[in-house]
Amino acid sequence: MNMLADQLSSNAPLTSTEAQTPKLTGLDRRISMGLTKRDGKIAVALLVEKSESLAERKADDLAKRFGDAIFPMVTGLAHSSRVDQSSKDTFERQLGASIGHIRGTPGSVGCLVKVKTRAGSKDYVSLTSAAHVLSMLNNANKHDVIICPGHPDGPKVLDSKVGTLADFTFLNHYTANEDWANLLNHEDIAVVKLDEPDQWPDGNFVPNPSDPSRKKKITEVVYKDKLLEYLGKKVFKAGRTSRMTGGTFEVVAIQQSAIRLPDGKTYMYRDLLAIKGDGGKPFSLPGDSGALVYTEDFKALGFVVGGSESYTFVCTAEECLKSIKATLV
Repeated sequence: MNMLADQLSSNAPLTSTEAQTPKLTGLDRRISMGLTKRDGKIAVALLVEKSESLAERKADDLAKRFGDAIFPMVTGLAHSSRVDQSSKDTFERQLGASIGHIRGTPGSVGCLVKVKTRAGSKDYVSLTSAAHVLSMLNNANKHDVIICPGHPDGPKVLDSKVGTLADFTFLNHYTANEDWANLLNHEDIAVVKLDEPDQWPDGNFVPNPSDPSRKKKITEVVYKDKLLEYLGKKVFKAGRTSRMTGGTFEVVAIQQSAIRLPDGKTYMYRDLLAIKGDGGKPFSLPGDSGALVYTEDFKALGFVVGGSESYTFVCTAEECLKSIKATLV
C-alpha cells in the first residue's frame, strides 16, 4: 500500500493531495484509492472519473505493475443534482419519503433516531436526511421549517410542516483557507426534530428484498471494523426518486471523492463507500440524497450523498449517527 501511495504521489498532477493547499485537479487527472474485493481477496481500488483519461491510463499502468493487488474502476462524475420536477408518487410518512427545507428542494428521509441531549433534558425522536439538502448547502438556520413532502412534490405551506431543523453537519468547500485534510467532508447528515413523532412509524422499517410488500426493522448499524466483511454483498435502499433499488457494495474507505452538489460546486469527501447498481441501472437518482442504505441482514450501512450512472457514494451510518449524537429508534 505504501509503494502504491508513493507511485500516485510521484505524479503530482494526478491527485488533489499533492500538496497541503486546497487545489482541485481536473476531471482528466483525478484519481483516488479505496479497498475492494475480487475473487474473495481484498484489493486496492483505483477510482477514476473519466474513461480514456490520463488518470485511467495511470491506474491501468499501476494495475499491470502490481497485478491482482490493484483493480482500476471508472466511476463517472458523481453529483447530487437539484430536483425541479415533482414526483408522481404519493408520499406516506416513512423511510425514503420526500422531505425538504421549506425554501429548498427535496431529498429522502433517512431514518428515525433518538438524539442524545445534555444532562437533565429528555432525548427526542428525530428523523434524518442529507445535510446538503436540508441545510441548503450551509444556508439554513436552526429551527427552520422542514416539510414532508418537500417542494415541488408538495406545496410550500405550513400544513406540510413535520418539524424543525435541529442540527446538520457543515460542509467544507476545498477552496476554504485550511489544510486540505480538514476540507474533506466525512459526514453529510441533518436532523429534524419532529412535531408529532407518533405520526411516524415506531421503528426503522424498510422493504424486505424478498417481498417488498413486507417490511423489516433496522435495529443495528454496520460498524467500521465490520465493513470489509460486507464488501461484495448485496445492499438496498428506498429513496424519494428511484424508490427501492438493489446493488453491490463494491468499495470501502475511499480516500477522497469529488461530488458536485446542487449549488454547482464540487465538494471533496473522504471515507465514503461505493455501491454499484444492479443490472447496469443507477442505484440512486437525484432526490435520493439522504436515503438509508441497508444490508441483506437488515443493518444500516450508510446514507446516500450522490452518484453517477454507475456508482452511488455513501457516508457510513456509524460516523453520521455519531456526529449527531444519535442512535436508531
